Amino acid sequence: MTLSSFIAIGTPHHIAGVVTDKDKKPASFVSVLLLKSQDSSLVKGDVSNDKGEYQFDEVANGEYIISSTNIGYKKYYSPVIVINDADVIHNIALSVSEMALKEVKVLAKKPMIEVKADKTVFNVEQSINASGTNALELLRKCPGVRVDKDDNVEMRGKNNVLIYIDGKPTYMDNKDLAAMLKNMQSNNIESIELIANPSAKYDASGNAGIINIKLKKNKKFGTNGNVNLGIAQGKYFKQNLGLSLNNRSKKVNVFGNYSLNNGKDFNFQNFDRTQNNYTYNFKSENVSDGINHSLKAGVDYYLNAKNVIGIMVNGMSSTGDFNSESKTLIGPANAPYNQVMKATNKIPITRKNGNANLNYKFEDTSGHSLNIDVDYGNFSSKGRSYQPNFYWNQDETAVTSEAIYKSNTANNIHIYSGKADYEQNLMKGKLGVGIKSALVNTDNDFQFYDVINNLDTLNVNRTNRFLYKENVNAAYLNFSRAFNKLSIQMGIRAEHTHSKGMLSSATPQNDDTVEREYLNFFPSAGFSYTINAKHQLGITYSRRIDRPNYQDLNPFEIKLDELTYEKGNAFLRPQYTNTLDLTHTFMQYFTTSLSYSHVRDMFMQTTDTTEFSRTYVTQKNFATMDIAGINISFPVPVKKWWMVMANINANYNQLQADFEGRKLSNQYYTYTLYADNTFTLPNDFSVNISGWYSGPNYWGGTFKLKPMGSLDLGMQKTFMKKKLTAKLSLSDVFKTQRWYAISNFSGLYVDANGNYESRQLRLNVSYRFGSNQVERQRDRKSGADSENSRIKGK
Repeated sequence: MTLSSFIAIGTPHHIAGVVTDKDKKPASFVSVLLLKSQDSSLVKGDVSNDKGEYQFDEVANGEYIISSTNIGYKKYYSPVIVINDADVIHNIALSVSEMALKEVKVLAKKPMIEVKADKTVFNVEQSINASGTNALELLRKCPGVRVDKDDNVEMRGKNNVLIYIDGKPTYMDNKDLAAMLKNMQSNNIESIELIANPSAKYDASGNAGIINIKLKKNKKFGTNGNVNLGIAQGKYFKQNLGLSLNNRSKKVNVFGNYSLNNGKDFNFQNFDRTQNNYTYNFKSENVSDGINHSLKAGVDYYLNAKNVIGIMVNGMSSTGDFNSESKTLIGPANAPYNQVMKATNKIPITRKNGNANLNYKFEDTSGHSLNIDVDYGNFSSKGRSYQPNFYWNQDETAVTSEAIYKSNTANNIHIYSGKADYEQNLMKGKLGVGIKSALVNTDNDFQFYDVINNLDTLNVNRTNRFLYKENVNAAYLNFSRAFNKLSIQMGIRAEHTHSKGMLSSATPQNDDTVEREYLNFFPSAGFSYTINAKHQLGITYSRRIDRPNYQDLNPFEIKLDELTYEKGNAFLRPQYTNTLDLTHTFMQYFTTSLSYSHVRDMFMQTTDTTEFSRTYVTQKNFATMDIAGINISFPVPVKKWWMVMANINANYNQLQADFEGRKLSNQYYTYTLYADNTFTLPNDFSVNISGWYSGPNYWGGTFKLKPMGSLDLGMQKTFMKKKLTAKLSLSDVFKTQRWYAISNFSGLYVDANGNYESRQLRLNVSYRFGSNQVERQRDRKSGADSENSRIKGK
C-alpha cells in the first residue's frame, strides 16, 4: 500500500510521511521515533522503507514530537504535532551534519550492548559497574554467558567456549585461563565480542562459539593517554592502577599500556559427602594473595596507503601465595562423627605469560586484501605445595595420625603459529581463502614428596613428567555475496591434527603414550533475508570441534587432600558439535534467535569414588547432548534519560550418558535473564543498575545447581570537560551469587555450596590527557588501523 492510498482511506489516529535525503531523494532504512512532547518518552518506532515511507498506527490523541537519525546527517526533531481525531502527514527532510569533513572531535558514545548480525558486543568502557573489576567478572555480566563454580565459561547453555585475546586463541587449561582472566583488569579491555556461530575463517574449536576479548588500543592522532586508579573492598582490600600512552601520526603509531593490581582474594567451599555409609563433612576457606603486572606495547608503520606492518608484544606476570585451610568431620552415616581431619595447603606460585606478533596487511581499493600473522607465545607456571593432613579424635584433643606431603610443579607451554588470509571480489561477491599452522609443546613436571620425621622423601610412584605435542594445520575457503534482499555466506574449513602425549614415571601405565592423527572438515553457512524495512531473517549453520585441555590429558594423579585427588585421562577424544540458528530482527533492535545443537562424544568433569573413603575428579567422554534454545535481546528506550538493555536465554537440554555401564538420562530446562538500566542525569551524572538471574542447571552431568543471580549498582560523574571520570559501584548487593549443588548418583551423595568475594565496593578514577582529534580518513576500510587486521573475521 502506498502512502497516498493509505491516507486516502481516512482511518483516524495515524501519522505517516516520507523521509528524504540532502538531494531530496527518498531515504530508506532511516530510524524514525515518535516521542511524547512532555517528556520525550518513546511511544513508537519505525524504519523507513525503500520508498522512504514511514508510518505510525493507532496513535492516541495528544501532543507528540518526531525524531529521526541517520549516519552523516543531523539529528532531526519536528515541531510539536497535535493529534485530534485526524490523520497527520509529516515529511522529514534530513540535512547533512555540519561536522567538519577533515577533522572531528570524538564525542559519540557507543551503547553498552550492541546486538549485530553475527555477534553481540559488550562495550566495557560504557559500563559503570564494570570499572575496577577483572575479565572473568566481566564475563559474568555478559548476556547469555555463565561462569560456573569452577570458573568454567558457558555461553547460551553450552560449555567449551573458546577464549580469544585480541583475535588470538589462548592455549591454556581452564585453571590457568581463569587465573589469567582474573589478573586482566577491566580498564585495559575495550570490548568483549560474543560470537555464537563463527564462520570458516575462525578456528573450528569451541562448541559454544568464541568470546573475543579486545584490549584497548588508542586510535587518536598526536600524543595522548590515560591514567586510572582503583580501589575495592570485599572481605579484603584490593587496589589497581594503569597507564596507557599513544603517539600516532600518518605514518607511525606507537602504543603501550601497563597495569598493576594486588590484594587478597577469598573463596569458600563446603561439601557434605556420603559414601559407603560414611559421611564426610568438608569445609574449606581459600585465600590468594599476590601482585600482578601486565604490559602491552607495539608499533604500526604505514608504508603507504595500501601496506602496513606492525609488531606487538604483551606479557603478564603473577606472583603470590595460595593458602587453604580445611576441616572434615568423619563418621558413620546417620550417627555422630568420630574423627576430624584438618588439612592446610600453602602454595607459592608464579605465572608468566608472554606473546609476540608480527603482522603485515595489504589492502587496495579494488577489494584485494592480504593479512599475514606470525606469532609466538609462552606460558609458564611454578608452584610448591606443602600439605599437612592431621587426623584428630572426636573432641579434637589429640592427633591420632598424620600424612604430610610436599610437591613441586612446573608447567611450560610454547606456542608457534602462522596464518595468512586473502580476500578479493569475485562474481559480485567476496572470496576468502586462508591457511594456518599451529604447533604447541607442553611440558608438565610433577614431583611428589612424603614428609616423614621432617625429611622430604621423593615418592617415585607419585612423581611424573608429561610431555604433549600437538600440530594443527588448517585451510579454509569462504564466499559471501549480497543480492537485492538476500545475503549469503558459505565456507568450509579443513583441519589436520597430530598429537602425542608421553608420560614418564616409575610406575608403568597403560596410557603412558597416546598418539592420535585425524582430519576433519567443518562446513559453515549463513543466509540473511530482508523482508522489509522492519523485518530481517537469518539462518546459520556450523560444525565445530573441542579438543581436550592439555592438563586433562595427563593421566597421573594429583592429590588435592588426603581424601580427594584429580586424575587426567590420556584417552580423551575430541567432541563435535553441529549447530543451527534461526534469527529474526525487528526494526534493527529486537533480535530473537532459535537454535539447536547436537554434541557427540561430549566430555565433561565428573566426580567418582574409589577405595572406601576417597573420591576423585576426572574428565571422560561419556555423553551425547541435544540443546534447543531461544535467545532474545532488545534495547528499550523507556525515557529520553532511561535506557534498558535486556537479554533472555532459555534452553531445553537432553543428556544421555554412560558412566562405564552406569546409565544417566537427564532432561531439563535452563534459563538466564539479564537486564541493564542506564539513567542519564543532569550535571554529567549517570546511574547504572544491572543484574542477572540464572535458573536451575546441571554441572558435571549429576550435580543439580540451584538458581542464583546478582544485582549491581553504579554511579558515574565526569569533571574537567569530561576528561576526568569517577565511578563508584557495588557488586552483588544481596550476596545472591552463592552456589548450591546436590548430586546423588551411583552410591555417592554430595550436598555442596560456596562463593567468593562477590560483593565488593569499588571506586575507580580515570583521567584522559593529550590530543582528542581523530582524522576522518582513518575510518575508511583501507587498513588504516592494523589492530582490526589482527582480529580474525574482520
